[in-house]
Parts: sequence; structure tokens; C-alpha cells
Amino acid sequence: MNWTPSPANTNLLFLSDDRYASMGSYVARNVKIFWCPTDYYLSNSQRPLGWAHRARSVSMDAAVGGGTKYDGFSWSKQQGAFYYVIKSTQFLHPVASEAWVFIDEHPDSIDDAILYTDPFAKGVGSEAFTELPSSDHAGACGIGFADGHATIHKWRDPQTIRPVRYINQNGIYVKSDVDLVFLGQATPRAR
Repeated sequence: MNWTPSPANTNLLFLSDDRYASMGSYVARNVKIFWCPTDYYLSNSQRPLGWAHRARSVSMDAAVGGGTKYDGFSWSKQQGAFYYVIKSTQFLHPVASEAWVFIDEHPDSIDDAILYTDPFAKGVGSEAFTELPSSDHAGACGIGFADGHATIHKWRDPQTIRPVRYINQNGIYVKSDVDLVFLGQATPRAR
């Protein structure tokens, strides 16, 4: 996802077709579940094309599911490799009812279909949201958990609530952020 007029920004086959989408058949090819109606953001080059919105605004926790994972983060190197769960029985730290799986991602931050979070965040400074969650619900966003429940989570730190600037941005550093710690504690990790 980006702010260019690339057709990839509206291509629903990437969400439903088995050639591209691992989850397409599991969600009955209902692509609407990958888009939050509060995300109506389109850039100046997208709006004239008549788009209603980009294809999705929801991302999956990078620590859930198989596939290729980026392992260059300093916090993933602490563990020797990026930890992720593949089976529901692997939700141990935290347990499934406390582990996030899906989240509304900030329109400037959403790029691939996953959101990386530092599961070791302490909120002590010089830490970063690798990718930023959305705050489109009056300073909150939707989060789906591994046990199937969902919530609208209100962000507590103003650093987390950022306006859409129509630029791609990741690696958002924060000084001391309770929201980064909250999301980190809800991210699956090794013991």
C-alpha cells in the first residue's frame, strides 16, 4: 500500500484469490473485513481515479502465521530469531485471549499486510513503532485477538495519535510510550 495511483492499492485479488491470498478461502473471500470504514484516505493522485478507498486498512501481527519474516530488528536479534506462532497451541506468552492478531494500521504506515511490534518494549526511550497503528476511531483503533474477540483500543499517549500526512512513514520513534508497551505485551514472544 502506498499513496501512488498504482492499481495494487485497490486490487482485491490480493485479498481473495488463492494465488495471492493465504486467507482468502478462510474468510469466504469477504474482502470487506480487511478495510475499516473510517479509512477513507486517498492521495491527490488517487482521488481523481474515482477510487472510494484503498483495498485495505487492516494488518496482521507479524508474530502470527508462517511465511517470510524480516529479522533485522535489534529486538528480534535478542532472541536469536524472530519469534512467531503458527498453531493456536503456541499462544503461550501471552495467551490467546491477550494476543493481538489483526489491527487497523495508520494510513501512512500501512505497506505490506503485516505489522511488526517489539514484544520487549519497555517504554524507556529510544524505542520505535516499526509501523504505527491507526487512531481513526477518535484516538483509538480496532484490534482482533487470537481467541476471536475484538475491541476498540483507546491510545493513551498523544505520540501514538498522528494525523495522516499522505507520506509513507515507518520507524516512528517515541520517548516513553505506554501504547508501544501495551502492543508489545500483546505480541507473541518466546518465553
